[in-house]
Amino acid sequence: DHFGRPDARLGLDQPGFAQMLELGRSGRVWVKVSGIYRLGGSERQNLEFARAALPLLVQNFGPDRLVWGSDWPHTQHEHTIDYARVIEQLQALQCPAPLLQSLQGQAAKVLFGF
Repeated sequence: DHFGRPDARLGLDQPGFAQMLELGRSGRVWVKVSGIYRLGGSERQNLEFARAALPLLVQNFGPDRLVWGSDWPHTQHEHTIDYARVIEQLQALQCPAPLLQSLQGQAAKVLFGF
């Protein structure tokens, strides 16, 4: 959940994120690409981290093991984030259309057996 909940201020080289990427290669782990606002840094740091992390997640997990979620109801952040802003953050990731389709539906169909 939340890109594995890394701290955006620590960058991509933080041990927990590297370990999560390693787990992704097992083919048995899924990550929800959501909650960019929960990544521990400023809004800019969080988005920059998410943009840099997403290709690594795709490389290590594959697009079929990444799902997107709105993270609603945004607990503990209700006054700073809303659904429209979450959609803006998703769009700011500039995902290629096939990846976006997978994140927003196809991967979840596989995960939940729809």
